[in-house]
Amino acid sequence: MKVKTLISILEGMDADADVYVMMQQHLPWECTLAGVAVRKDFADDDTADNQRAHTQAGTAPNDVFLVEGEQVRRGDKAAWGTARRG
Repeated sequence: MKVKTLISILEGMDADADVYVMMQQHLPWECTLAGVAVRKDFADDDTADNQRAHTQAGTAPNDVFLVEGEQVRRGDKAAWGTARRG
């Protein structure tokens, strides 16, 4: 999904609603959203493992990540069937 697609989907939502991440389709959990990160912001970590991760094919410095926060409660598998995909 592209940022512009996500923005378009979110424009139709209640601006005061809480945002959660529904993760793990097999055993779903609702999680808080810790924040948003851009690959170039954390790519400065120079450990060998991180350098390999940042140079993998298909990655770009401007990749955007919605960072998972804390697990809040069990989720619902139906979320994947009703997810708006733009």
